Amino acid sequence: MNTVKASGNKVLKDLIKFANSLGFAATSTKNGHIKFIKEGCQPVFTSSTFSCAHGAKNAMSDIKRSNTFGSV
Repeated sequence: MNTVKASGNKVLKDLIKFANSLGFAATSTKNGHIKFIKEGCQPVFTSSTFSCAHGAKNAMSDIKRSNTFGSV
């Protein structure tokens, strides 16, 4: 897995910054998706390109939920 380079994509940069603030690391999968991981929490997968603003908001909600509930 590789670290994510979000050059020029403000929405993705903001999402990664948000995830990092909660202790998640962002890596890219071989298929071009983003995987957010944190010890003791379920991984969160999302697209690296969003068709609308709701995609990023949904990803933020998934990250918050994973952080709150851990490995439920």
